[in-house]
Amino acid sequence: MMYISAHQNSVLRYFFPFLNFLPIVSPFSQGTCVPTEKRPYYRCECGDFLMGKNCEIENNPCSFPETNPCLHGKCIFITKLNRIICKCDNGWTQKENQSSSMLNWGKETVEVPPPCDG
Repeated sequence: MMYISAHQNSVLRYFFPFLNFLPIVSPFSQGTCVPTEKRPYYRCECGDFLMGKNCEIENNPCSFPETNPCLHGKCIFITKLNRIICKCDNGWTQKENQSSSMLNWGKETVEVPPPCDG
């Protein structure tokens, strides 16, 4: 699949108006862009784990320090599984015998392991 810039898309749709009914898949992953009448002549609808004008910004519990459920560790978000893995920093561990919990994020549910706080 070949991706084109928003400007290229605008030019193509100007000269070939029959393209206006086709949705545009964003090269930034899960977003779908549709043409509009006003500049920049498109609008993107992002999934629950993306945001930004072009769905270019990750938006999940691992994206921001204040929402990192791992506390003292690296938070890794697995998009296709809606699951988080915590890689604890040196000196920190996850408590054994503590099960994962579920976190609501937008319209999705994310599986979150115990934090690195032991």
